[in-house]
Amino acid sequence: MGSRSRLAGFVGAAALALLAAAAHAQNAPPAGTVVDGSLKGKTLTFVSYGGIYQDGQVAALKEFVDKSGVKLLNDGPTEIAKLQAQVESGNVTWDVVDTDDFPPFVHCGKLFQKLDLTKLDISHIPPGQVGECSVPAMNYGMVLMYKNDTYKDNPPKDWKDFFDTAKFPGTRAIDGSGSPLGGLIEQAILADGGKVDAMTPADIDKGIAKIKAIGPDTIFWKTGAESQQLAESGEADMIIM
Repeated sequence: MGSRSRLAGFVGAAALALLAAAAHAQNAPPAGTVVDGSLKGKTLTFVSYGGIYQDGQVAALKEFVDKSGVKLLNDGPTEIAKLQAQVESGNVTWDVVDTDDFPPFVHCGKLFQKLDLTKLDISHIPPGQVGECSVPAMNYGMVLMYKNDTYKDNPPKDWKDFFDTAKFPGTRAIDGSGSPLGGLIEQAILADGGKVDAMTPADIDKGIAKIKAIGPDTIFWKTGAESQQLAESGEADMIIM
């Protein structure tokens, strides 16, 4: 299993109002405190990956919505190309975007707006997870799943087995969102007998070659909802999700 995190990237003006709401008074409340009605009359568009994942996020936001008075709209799935088109056209409709680690760091100040971190309590956040344009939303793991009907009493047990199409034939499903932070390269390096705590360019090249080798047996998912559908439908014999 590979540990990863998703970030909440701030995009539109309404998102910045979330930070300003706690600082409009001289005696601002502690970070994390929502002032009653502080966002009444405002609309906030939250963007994520759909499915039960986003349903759970919306449910978790209900207390904030009720207390702040903000009108919450939902959109998705998260696609950086779509966000870029909004920014370039000057018609940005997204405010807070749930995304992988990579985009807010690469596009900070361009597609994502910089935050005033003095208005946020980040004292309990692990080092390295706060960016100029984002804060962590969750930590999660990428796991290997497989069909019992396909492998019966000889299931794959590790990343080496996932990439061994001779010993374990079948269709593989992997993250095709384009993010380099889904752990796939690290998983391929481990499958090749390498180590990921001190990767070199040569290790990365080997990992990419390992991924390319299973190309004919691979299908791609772009959202968490798609990965769930592939797992539930049985279309993929193995899936990293």
